[in-house]
Amino acid sequence: MEVFKHIISDKSLFEHQLLTYFKNKKNIFFLNSNDSLKANLFAISDDDQQNEKDWQFGFISYDYKNQIEHLTSSNFDGIQFPEKHFFTPDILFKIKDNEVETFYKPTTYTEQHIDEILTKIKSVQCIEEDVEEINVLPRVSKQDYLDNVKLLKQHIQLGDIYEVNYCQEYFAENVD
Repeated sequence: MEVFKHIISDKSLFEHQLLTYFKNKKNIFFLNSNDSLKANLFAISDDDQQNEKDWQFGFISYDYKNQIEHLTSSNFDGIQFPEKHFFTPDILFKIKDNEVETFYKPTTYTEQHIDEILTKIKSVQCIEEDVEEINVLPRVSKQDYLDNVKLLKQHIQLGDIYEVNYCQEYFAENVD
């Protein structure tokens, strides 16, 4: 990937502009360090291509264990993410303080294209919108969760199992 460096005046605003400008891309990864002294990464791509010799962003879900060992899962999956997904970004922004390094595929973009994209990003008006409250709910009730934990503790005490990663899904319905 080639790199193009430029200066920004407001890191937080620029990140908001990135999220707004690229909101319709197929793949978006925003890694926010939550530490103002460290860099944040923002990767975007419209395809799922992977280059093993370049940056790759993605995830592996807990259920991928079923592909590695002879295990099964029968939990309800309302989100239905794939078990794994990775991509190599078309453009990657490394944002630190007031400097941004923009990495890009030279087969897809030129430095002039990147400069034009950056100009468009910086012109994005970020308007604070009123967001309606989202009701996030657990898939398992608190009482059922506590009952399940007691059951799992009994299995540990009996020696049936020695380790547990008990998780549950939180969800919201009718939300864009």
